[in-house]
Amino acid sequence: MDKEKKIQNVKELSEQLLSYVSAYHNHKETMAHTALVMQTAIFAYVMTADKQELSKFSKPTIAGAALVWLGIHLYIRWQLRNRRWAAAQVGGLRAAMGKWTIEDPQDNDLTSYLPTDTVNTKSLCGMLKKVADFLFPYRGGGIPVDKHSEGFPAGIVELMKKNKSGGIISEWLIFAGSVLMLLMILLRMFLSIIASMGECP
Repeated sequence: MDKEKKIQNVKELSEQLLSYVSAYHNHKETMAHTALVMQTAIFAYVMTADKQELSKFSKPTIAGAALVWLGIHLYIRWQLRNRRWAAAQVGGLRAAMGKWTIEDPQDNDLTSYLPTDTVNTKSLCGMLKKVADFLFPYRGGGIPVDKHSEGFPAGIVELMKKNKSGGIISEWLIFAGSVLMLLMILLRMFLSIIASMGECP
């Protein structure tokens, strides 16, 4: 295949990938925000419920509610980790399309990419980083930007790796809000139980 044909194919691939990954990014964001709305609804119910109603909850029920909350939290983290990966893909693809609108890709941009610096999740350190990123935003434990990119044009993947998504800041805000709501829920439920037992004036 001659170089002109390769350049045309790479540009078409970039457009197709950008369309697909942008939709994927938006889907992950929507799913995370939907779960966050569920957390907010639970928070609103507990904070506005009557004390007598809350006092009916037992300690095992509170523990169960905390586990449900943890499940929702992990679901949000999973969606946001994928969104962060997609954001890096979108940024790299946009950079590639912008760059190659002005100048044609170089020969090394057209070669097939081979991953060289992916995180070894099978090692203890890699597993701990991944677990940490599921609990709270930790860039070092995120999905490698070049995951699923083997065989893609190297020029596109290299630009993806250079792109630093700013989504980590919004992830920290969501994480802080989620934890704060959980603490306030648990505090109000415990105080309601204690009050019903006559231990609180």
